[in-house]
Amino acid sequence: MLNVPVTYLLVVAMVFLVVAGGMATKLPAVRNVESNCETLRLQIVAGFRYMLSHTKLRWLFAFVSVGMFVATSFELVIIHFLTETVRVGVENIAWVSVSNIIGITAGAWLAPKLMVRLERKWLLFPPFLFLVMTFVVLLFVTTLSVLLPFFILQGFAIGVFQVTAVTLIQEWTDRKYYSRVFALYFLATSGMMLPSVLVSGFLLAVSTFQVTVTIMGSILFIAGILGVCLFPYIGKSNNRKENAS
Repeated sequence: MLNVPVTYLLVVAMVFLVVAGGMATKLPAVRNVESNCETLRLQIVAGFRYMLSHTKLRWLFAFVSVGMFVATSFELVIIHFLTETVRVGVENIAWVSVSNIIGITAGAWLAPKLMVRLERKWLLFPPFLFLVMTFVVLLFVTTLSVLLPFFILQGFAIGVFQVTAVTLIQEWTDRKYYSRVFALYFLATSGMMLPSVLVSGFLLAVSTFQVTVTIMGSILFIAGILGVCLFPYIGKSNNRKENAS
């Protein structure tokens, strides 16, 4: 079994944190070109109305919210899996996180190359099905080392999805509304965490682990199939004639 002292994991995490902080200081400053006359509340409302007025953005935000609702529940599910099924310490979730990071890095690196070759709808919704695969595997495999490749695949799917979604939002949004629409995007991705944990925690409390995983996986599967079938044609990355407005 993968047994690593917590101290080593903390040291590695601190090293990565320092590296990330150093890289963040190298980012160029961005000037705020938007008007400062509007209040924060009016800006949020204006961004929300702008998003709702565009069909593709509205559909994209709906699927992002559903996808992140299930994806953010995975951490609680995997903690339950480690402690109740595999019977190992919760610190082993670090291996899951490292596998996810490897996959996300690979997916984010490969996504721009795929977007110029494939219809981008295939980069948005099939990743939902890859996430479903990770949930399904938890029902049959009880060895953490065997699961790590699936966690890398999960991270890859998340990386491809997020890069494609952010690219489409940037492409479809008027520059004047960039900050407001992206604020809504980050709200949709991070704001789903609390309701997701509440729902998945409730399911784990009142039912079995298998039932919880089945329900979460089914939501993702249905969302992925509906996205493939219902979402409008997007085109490749080099075809930017069509705008959501």
